[in-house]
Amino acid sequence: MMKTITAKCIHTISKKLEVILFNVGQGDHILLKFPTSEYGIIDFHYETSNNIVEPPCLSYFKELKRTLSKEEFEAITISFFCISHTDKDHVKGISETIEWFHDNGVFIKEFWLGAAKSESQLNSFLRVKVNSLIDTFNLDEKLRYNSSVDSYNNGLETFFKYFEKWKNREFKSTRYKYEKIGVGEYLAEIRLLSPPCTLGNSKAVNLGPLISQLDAYSNNLNLDIIKKILKVKDNSNLVDKNLMSHIINIKFGDTNLLFGGDTDKDIWNECLAKYLEPANMFTEIFGNIDSHFIKVSHHGSSNSSSPSIWKNIISKGGNVYLGISAGRNKSYLHPHSDTLKEVRDCRSDSNIISTNICNSCIASSSFDKEHHSWYDNFISRSKNYGKEKSNPFDVLINQEISKSSLDTDLTTEPITNMGLFAYIFEIPDNLNEEIKVRIALTNTNKSHDCFFTGHTEKLFSCCL
Repeated sequence: MMKTITAKCIHTISKKLEVILFNVGQGDHILLKFPTSEYGIIDFHYETSNNIVEPPCLSYFKELKRTLSKEEFEAITISFFCISHTDKDHVKGISETIEWFHDNGVFIKEFWLGAAKSESQLNSFLRVKVNSLIDTFNLDEKLRYNSSVDSYNNGLETFFKYFEKWKNREFKSTRYKYEKIGVGEYLAEIRLLSPPCTLGNSKAVNLGPLISQLDAYSNNLNLDIIKKILKVKDNSNLVDKNLMSHIINIKFGDTNLLFGGDTDKDIWNECLAKYLEPANMFTEIFGNIDSHFIKVSHHGSSNSSSPSIWKNIISKGGNVYLGISAGRNKSYLHPHSDTLKEVRDCRSDSNIISTNICNSCIASSSFDKEHHSWYDNFISRSKNYGKEKSNPFDVLINQEISKSSLDTDLTTEPITNMGLFAYIFEIPDNLNEEIKVRIALTNTNKSHDCFFTGHTEKLFSCCL
């Protein structure tokens, strides 16, 4: 018998920090639930090929809007709304999320925008430079380019429009009239992130990128533009947005959590070297960064992994969990076998969990499993979904949840008929308790062969 999680259950806050790593394909989307009843969101991707119609956190808050009283819903607080960097597989769903939050009065205390040292630099990266590149393409290239990125660029423009509204306290929640909000922090340099929130015994420290790295990125971007203008016969680019992805350390009591976006290993090593240099006194000011939960950078790519990184960030004591958000793309083969080996070489008993596993892997795992029935109505079951001419951002399966589903506590539906919705990590604030993991399932009616049969190292026994 498997527990059924209905609308009554999803807003229940425990004494632990919950990290919800959504299964959104090849991209990142993470929701944090703090014991103070506040939330944090990191990145906003989703893949329609997984029958997902919008970022799952947006579905989550829509369900709260439907089921909570007006007073309860208006009391919800988003402590931070975070973009690690602006690659499409991290921001695809940001426009509809921020627009809905505005229209429905969801209160946001702070934006963490990665990664730049100022608004002008971020705008330069996202607007001026990109537009300059597009304008230098010939007509055929420009049309082909625009056809693939129009919705992406429009989504960023929509986000900036609402970000400006937020800064001017023009969001619809009346709480903006009397509660303190931030200014929108830019994720650069090693420093304490200070959202005007009440996260109890939690704090967040930004570890990277460094300003010198952002300046190098900006200079290389200028060189790329010059190459385009001069029509240099060189298709290589000097810049990669992964080079400006953030690294955030969240300290929850005595427990450390690390979120690395898509940070490249060279950036990791430079930031760690600066943080750990005794003369800089960062460990004395902010504490150690060896962590018990790590959101693995860049979907487990070997480009974001090295033995020195893991040696410095994996905790030497207690149980350790590494969460990987990755799709089933056979060309990427994320997580990379070299990454898994480097983690195991550092600490052989590390618990490595990836979202692109099959149902047999799920069934054979020892983690508690639960059916999130509330989410079933947000899943597209149309075979033609994503092929319509209408904007997929506007498509949502709006079905009323029956009373019987609200009253059900257990389900007998077999795991083979369900798919992975998310991993839910229960993080204690002290090292005397261990991290626990729950597997959230939904009725996606989609099963896959084991993805890890092509890997040197297997994550679960059924992959052997």
